[in-house]
Amino acid sequence: MTKNPKKVCLVTISLAQGGVERSVAMLSEMLSQWGHEVHIITLNDRIEYEFQGQLFNLGKFKTTPDNGLKRLLRFRKMRNYLVKNRFDFIIDHRPKMNMRKERFYHQYLYRGFRKIYVVHSSHGQLYATDTPEKAQLIYQKNFATVAVSKYIHQQLIRQGVTNSLTIYNAVNPDWPKKQQPLPEPLRGKEYLLAYGRMDDSVKDFSFLIQAFSVSKLW
Repeated sequence: MTKNPKKVCLVTISLAQGGVERSVAMLSEMLSQWGHEVHIITLNDRIEYEFQGQLFNLGKFKTTPDNGLKRLLRFRKMRNYLVKNRFDFIIDHRPKMNMRKERFYHQYLYRGFRKIYVVHSSHGQLYATDTPEKAQLIYQKNFATVAVSKYIHQQLIRQGVTNSLTIYNAVNPDWPKKQQPLPEPLRGKEYLLAYGRMDDSVKDFSFLIQAFSVSKLW
């Protein structure tokens, strides 16, 4: 338990389907176990992963059809929630692809709060918006910018983000206990395992297979 507990708000698209979302759920468990007060804001109504803390599911307020006015009203609910709870830190895990939207978050939703942005991908368009030079100015005003790998950290430094540091994604020590036995052909043999969704634009399994085929491992 920490001697200096904080009140933190984790912001994520959802708590379902993706690796980023799973890491947010695990982070909520870790921070709660360390004695911090954890809240989670999800922008979409998709909750599958186990988490700890208080959930504010902004996706519950979405209606069909959606429009700009309804989105503004939802974001006002979010702003009111942040102000009411007076968080010590906002830890934002969202992709950041649109500069206009990020300006809105920075100048309105997160105004007055210390914020930490977590960058989960080296794919520049996912986290540097459509105008990277302007996004860098917002990142520089964060309390910290967390890269989940050294490579991403180096990219941020090259872009002028001087408050970057590397913190790897967590691993649940109970996962090996839950795994199914290996198939018979793999038992007692060395093998490589790649895990991720089959989306070459992000995960690029085709490149991984090509690299393996020309490697000495083969």
